[in-house]
Amino acid sequence: MRTAIDDVLPRLAGYVDLRLISPRNDRFVRIYRARHPARRDRVMLYLYDLSAHDDDRAETLARREFEALHRLQTYRWAPRILDSFQPVPGYHGEMFFFTIVDPDAPSLRERSTDTTWAVRELIAFAVRALAALRELHATKDGGAPTLHRNLSPNTILVRHDNTPLLTGMHLARIPGDETIATAVQPEQLDPTTTAPRCWRAGSRRRPLLPTCTPFVPRCKCCLLVGAKLKARRRTPYLP
Repeated sequence: MRTAIDDVLPRLAGYVDLRLISPRNDRFVRIYRARHPARRDRVMLYLYDLSAHDDDRAETLARREFEALHRLQTYRWAPRILDSFQPVPGYHGEMFFFTIVDPDAPSLRERSTDTTWAVRELIAFAVRALAALRELHATKDGGAPTLHRNLSPNTILVRHDNTPLLTGMHLARIPGDETIATAVQPEQLDPTTTAPRCWRAGSRRRPLLPTCTPFVPRCKCCLLVGAKLKARRRTPYLP
Protein backbone atom coordinates (compact mmCIF):
# COMPACT_ATOMS: atom_id res chain seq x y z
CA MET A 1 0.00 0.00 0.00
CA ARG A 2 1.24 3.45 -0.92
CA THR A 3 0.84 4.89 2.59
CA ALA A 4 3.29 2.36 4.03
CA ILE A 5 6.19 3.37 1.76
CA ASP A 6 5.96 7.15 1.45
CA ASP A 7 8.63 9.24 3.17
CA VAL A 8 6.31 12.25 3.32
CA LEU A 9 2.54 12.04 3.84
CA PRO A 10 0.30 15.09 3.53
CA ARG A 11 -2.30 13.76 5.98
CA LEU A 12 -3.07 10.69 8.11
CA ALA A 13 -5.56 10.16 10.96
CA GLY A 14 -6.07 13.89 11.41
CA TYR A 15 -2.36 14.77 11.37
CA VAL A 16 -0.61 16.70 8.61
CA ASP A 17 2.92 17.20 7.29
CA LEU A 18 4.11 13.71 8.23
CA ARG A 19 7.85 13.25 7.68
CA LEU A 20 9.56 9.88 8.04
CA ILE A 21 12.31 9.66 10.68
CA SER A 22 12.72 5.86 10.95
CA PRO A 23 14.72 3.68 8.52
CA ARG A 24 12.96 3.59 5.16
CA ASN A 25 13.53 -0.14 4.69
CA ASP A 26 11.43 -1.00 7.76
CA ARG A 27 7.93 -1.36 6.35
CA PHE A 28 6.30 -2.92 9.41
CA VAL A 29 6.69 0.13 11.63
CA ARG A 30 7.34 3.61 10.31
CA ILE A 31 7.79 6.60 12.60
CA TYR A 32 6.80 10.06 11.44
CA ARG A 33 7.05 13.51 12.89
CA ALA A 34 3.71 15.26 12.39
CA ARG A 35 1.45 18.00 13.68
CA HIS A 36 -2.25 18.39 14.37
CA PRO A 37 -3.65 21.44 12.52
CA ALA A 38 -6.35 22.24 15.11
CA ARG A 39 -4.67 21.34 18.40
CA ARG A 40 -1.22 22.37 17.14
CA ASP A 41 0.25 19.32 18.82
CA ARG A 42 3.59 18.13 17.49
CA VAL A 43 3.89 14.38 17.72
CA MET A 44 5.79 11.30 16.72
CA LEU A 45 3.35 8.99 14.97
CA TYR A 46 4.05 5.24 14.99
CA LEU A 47 2.42 3.62 11.94
CA TYR A 48 2.14 -0.18 11.70
CA ASP A 49 1.39 -2.07 8.49
CA LEU A 50 0.46 -5.65 9.47
CA SER A 51 0.68 -6.83 5.84
CA ALA A 52 4.43 -6.15 5.92
CA HIS A 53 5.05 -8.78 8.64
CA ASP A 54 4.90 -12.55 8.06
CA ASP A 55 4.37 -13.48 11.73
CA ASP A 56 0.85 -14.49 12.78
CA ARG A 57 1.39 -12.32 15.87
CA ALA A 58 1.85 -9.15 13.81
CA GLU A 59 -0.76 -7.21 15.78
CA THR A 60 0.73 -8.37 19.08
CA LEU A 61 4.14 -7.19 17.90
CA ALA A 62 2.64 -3.89 16.77
CA ARG A 63 0.99 -3.30 20.15
CA ARG A 64 4.10 -4.02 22.23
CA GLU A 65 5.69 -0.57 22.27
CA PHE A 66 2.39 1.16 23.08
CA GLU A 67 1.61 -1.34 25.85
CA ALA A 68 5.06 -0.93 27.37
CA LEU A 69 4.80 2.86 27.30
CA HIS A 70 1.25 2.78 28.67
CA ARG A 71 2.48 0.96 31.79
CA LEU A 72 5.26 3.51 32.29
CA GLN A 73 3.37 6.80 31.95
CA THR A 74 3.95 7.77 35.59
CA TYR A 75 7.71 7.88 35.07
CA ARG A 76 9.40 11.06 33.93
CA TRP A 77 11.80 9.21 31.60
CA ALA A 78 8.98 7.63 29.56
CA PRO A 79 7.60 9.32 26.41
CA ARG A 80 4.09 10.77 26.86
CA ILE A 81 1.30 9.05 24.92
CA LEU A 82 -1.15 11.33 23.13
CA ASP A 83 -3.26 9.01 20.94
CA SER A 84 -3.80 5.40 22.02
CA PHE A 85 -3.16 2.40 19.77
CA GLN A 86 -5.98 2.29 17.20
CA PRO A 87 -6.80 1.41 13.58
CA VAL A 88 -5.98 3.92 10.86
CA PRO A 89 -9.32 5.26 9.55
CA GLY A 90 -10.26 3.35 6.41
CA TYR A 91 -7.77 0.53 7.05
CA HIS A 92 -9.33 -1.34 9.98
CA GLY A 93 -7.45 -4.58 10.69
CA GLU A 94 -4.63 -3.68 8.30
CA MET A 95 -2.92 -0.60 9.69
CA PHE A 96 -2.66 0.81 13.21
CA PHE A 97 -1.07 3.83 14.83
CA PHE A 98 -0.46 5.63 18.10
CA THR A 99 1.26 8.91 18.90
CA ILE A 100 3.52 10.33 21.58
CA VAL A 101 4.31 13.96 22.28
CA ASP A 102 7.34 14.89 20.18
CA PRO A 103 10.18 15.21 22.72
CA ASP A 104 12.29 17.19 20.23
CA ALA A 105 15.41 15.65 21.75
CA PRO A 106 18.56 14.26 20.11
CA SER A 107 19.68 10.68 20.65
CA LEU A 108 22.59 9.96 22.97
CA ARG A 109 24.67 9.10 19.90
CA GLU A 110 23.94 12.50 18.33
CA ARG A 111 24.41 14.44 21.57
CA SER A 112 27.73 12.74 22.35
CA THR A 113 29.28 14.31 19.25
CA ASP A 114 28.53 17.82 20.57
CA THR A 115 31.82 19.29 21.79
CA THR A 116 29.93 21.84 23.91
CA TRP A 117 28.46 19.07 26.08
CA ALA A 118 30.65 19.36 29.18
CA VAL A 119 32.10 16.19 30.65
CA ARG A 120 30.54 17.00 34.03
CA GLU A 121 27.10 17.19 32.36
CA LEU A 122 27.76 13.99 30.41
CA ILE A 123 28.58 12.08 33.59
CA ALA A 124 25.52 13.53 35.32
CA PHE A 125 23.40 12.33 32.41
CA ALA A 126 24.90 8.83 32.64
CA VAL A 127 24.00 8.69 36.35
CA ARG A 128 20.42 9.76 35.61
CA ALA A 129 20.11 7.25 32.78
CA LEU A 130 21.28 4.45 35.07
CA ALA A 131 18.77 5.56 37.69
CA ALA A 132 16.00 5.49 35.06
CA LEU A 133 17.02 2.00 33.95
CA ARG A 134 17.10 0.80 37.57
CA GLU A 135 13.61 2.21 38.06
CA LEU A 136 12.38 0.50 34.88
CA HIS A 137 13.73 -2.85 36.03
CA ALA A 138 12.56 -2.51 39.63
CA THR A 139 10.17 -5.20 40.82
CA LYS A 140 7.41 -3.62 42.85
CA ASP A 141 4.87 -6.40 43.24
CA GLY A 142 7.12 -9.41 43.60
CA GLY A 143 6.71 -10.38 39.96
CA ALA A 144 9.16 -10.37 37.06
CA PRO A 145 10.50 -6.96 36.02
CA THR A 146 9.85 -5.20 32.74
CA LEU A 147 12.94 -5.41 30.52
CA HIS A 148 13.72 -2.89 27.79
CA ARG A 149 15.82 -5.26 25.59
CA ASN A 150 16.64 -2.59 23.00
CA LEU A 151 18.89 -0.07 24.75
CA SER A 152 21.41 1.68 22.54
CA PRO A 153 22.77 5.19 22.02
CA ASN A 154 20.00 5.59 19.43
CA THR A 155 17.09 4.72 21.75
CA ILE A 156 18.23 6.85 24.71
CA LEU A 157 17.33 10.50 24.11
CA VAL A 158 18.81 13.55 25.84
CA ARG A 159 16.30 16.21 26.88
CA HIS A 160 17.09 19.92 27.00
CA ASP A 161 17.48 19.68 30.80
CA ASN A 162 20.04 16.87 30.49
CA THR A 163 17.65 14.13 31.61
CA PRO A 164 17.09 10.84 29.75
CA LEU A 165 14.13 9.61 27.75
CA LEU A 166 13.96 5.86 27.05
CA THR A 167 12.46 4.96 23.68
CA GLY A 168 12.50 1.97 21.30
CA MET A 169 10.46 -0.34 23.53
CA HIS A 170 9.03 -2.52 20.77
CA LEU A 171 11.11 -5.46 22.02
CA ALA A 172 10.28 -4.95 25.70
CA ARG A 173 9.47 -7.93 27.89
CA ILE A 174 6.28 -7.21 29.82
CA PRO A 175 5.49 -9.48 32.80
CA GLY A 176 2.44 -11.62 32.11
CA ASP A 177 2.33 -10.81 28.39
CA GLU A 178 3.24 -13.03 25.46
CA THR A 179 6.97 -13.26 24.75
CA ILE A 180 7.98 -11.71 21.43
CA ALA A 181 11.61 -12.76 21.13
CA THR A 182 12.12 -11.35 17.64
CA ALA A 183 15.25 -12.63 15.88
CA VAL A 184 18.00 -10.05 15.60
CA GLN A 185 20.79 -10.37 13.03
CA PRO A 186 24.35 -9.96 14.40
CA GLU A 187 25.07 -7.06 12.06
CA GLN A 188 22.18 -5.12 13.62
CA LEU A 189 23.94 -4.94 16.99
CA ASP A 190 26.88 -2.76 17.89
CA PRO A 191 29.52 -4.76 19.79
CA THR A 192 30.63 -1.59 21.60
CA THR A 193 27.21 -1.10 23.20
CA THR A 194 25.78 -4.62 23.46
CA ALA A 195 26.05 -6.06 26.97
CA PRO A 196 28.50 -9.00 27.22
CA ARG A 197 25.82 -11.36 28.57
CA CYS A 198 23.85 -10.80 25.35
CA TRP A 199 26.41 -12.73 23.31
CA ARG A 200 26.22 -16.47 22.98
CA ALA A 201 28.46 -18.42 25.36
CA GLY A 202 31.76 -19.32 23.69
CA SER A 203 31.20 -17.09 20.68
CA ARG A 204 31.71 -13.36 20.06
CA ARG A 205 30.03 -13.49 16.67
CA ARG A 206 26.44 -14.43 17.44
CA PRO A 207 24.71 -11.92 19.73
CA LEU A 208 21.42 -12.75 21.38
CA LEU A 209 18.55 -10.32 21.71
CA PRO A 210 19.74 -7.60 24.12
CA THR A 211 18.07 -8.21 27.49
CA CYS A 212 19.60 -5.27 29.39
CA THR A 213 19.11 -6.96 32.76
CA PRO A 214 19.61 -4.92 35.93
CA PHE A 215 23.09 -6.44 36.36
CA VAL A 216 24.70 -5.66 33.00
CA PRO A 217 28.32 -4.75 33.86
CA ARG A 218 28.95 -2.57 30.83
CA CYS A 219 26.25 0.05 30.52
CA LYS A 220 25.87 1.89 27.23
CA CYS A 221 25.99 5.32 28.86
CA CYS A 222 29.21 4.41 30.69
CA LEU A 223 30.79 3.23 27.44
CA LEU A 224 29.96 6.50 25.71
CA VAL A 225 31.19 8.50 28.70
CA GLY A 226 34.47 6.59 28.63
CA ALA A 227 34.84 7.07 24.89
CA LYS A 228 34.21 10.79 25.18
CA LEU A 229 36.68 11.17 28.03
CA LYS A 230 39.30 9.25 26.08
CA ALA A 231 38.69 11.42 23.04
CA ARG A 232 39.26 14.55 25.08
CA ARG A 233 42.38 13.01 26.68
CA ARG A 234 41.75 14.48 30.07
CA THR A 235 40.23 13.46 33.36
CA PRO A 236 37.46 15.76 34.64
CA TYR A 237 37.60 17.23 38.09
CA LEU A 238 34.81 15.82 40.21
CA PRO A 239 34.12 17.56 43.52
